[in-house]
Amino acid sequence: MRLADLADRRAAALKPALSLVLSLVVVACSHVPSRPDAVPRDPEAPRPRESRYPIGWPSPETSIPDSDSRPRLAIVIDDVGQSFEDIAPFVELPLSLSFAVLPFLDQAPDVAWMLAGLGREVLVHVPMEPCTASWMDGPGFLRESMDAATLRAALDRHLDRVPGAVGANNHMGSRLTANREAMRAYAEALRERRLYALDSRTTADTVLLQSALKAGVPAARRHVFLDDDPSPVAVRERLDEAVRVAKALGCAVAIGHPRPTTYQALQEFAANPDAGVRFVPVSRLINAPCGRAEAPPKASSGR
Repeated sequence: MRLADLADRRAAALKPALSLVLSLVVVACSHVPSRPDAVPRDPEAPRPRESRYPIGWPSPETSIPDSDSRPRLAIVIDDVGQSFEDIAPFVELPLSLSFAVLPFLDQAPDVAWMLAGLGREVLVHVPMEPCTASWMDGPGFLRESMDAATLRAALDRHLDRVPGAVGANNHMGSRLTANREAMRAYAEALRERRLYALDSRTTADTVLLQSALKAGVPAARRHVFLDDDPSPVAVRERLDEAVRVAKALGCAVAIGHPRPTTYQALQEFAANPDAGVRFVPVSRLINAPCGRAEAPPKASSGR
């Protein structure tokens, strides 16, 4: 047999294998996000953990001020998980933002992994029953009518869908977070998962924070909602309020959403080097008394 004929036979035999390899490469590359490659890691956030579940809570040292004595402000962007593209502009901001991923959204696991891989802090945005049932905007809400076992099973499903999370906060929950039995079961689950708790405070009757602390779970509370009114002027005013609270207490936690006006306000804020606060992930505040303190009232204008 001529060498040329032998080479042709070998090439023909290898062609199916080469096609399979090329197909696998194409599939793998199609799942690589384009934006995250260009986004720098957040230097304030902890390194992503290898385990599916966090190894342990942030140490108390994370709440001790270093040489930067400015008041600290943590901002959480809620309702994340529809797509990475929706939040890419927020990730690219030079601010240490945290992101709360809503488990029932289609791309929640993928978005959570991308964020954790970039060093952004990830929370599970746990859906909880509000006082107005018609507001529930997805499946799997934790309900007041559930017994402890049913609630725990539903909660575990949510926690499993947000890999790389280090904490959890409530999505809605004005009814459920006022229920002591439910919040005790919730806090026990977070303790087992080594997740910290952030009380979004969707009602003044919430017992989430005190239930978490009683269970030995590191916890903080929300001080300011940034964009209940999404108008540009209102969002800027609420961001100024968050800064005021941070300066008064030493730190503060604010919650916003992936809305254009919220992004615009944060972008303008990031361009101002004289804001007088330091942006940090929520985990930097869970051991700080200011992270659990009531927001002080605004000073009277005297009018």
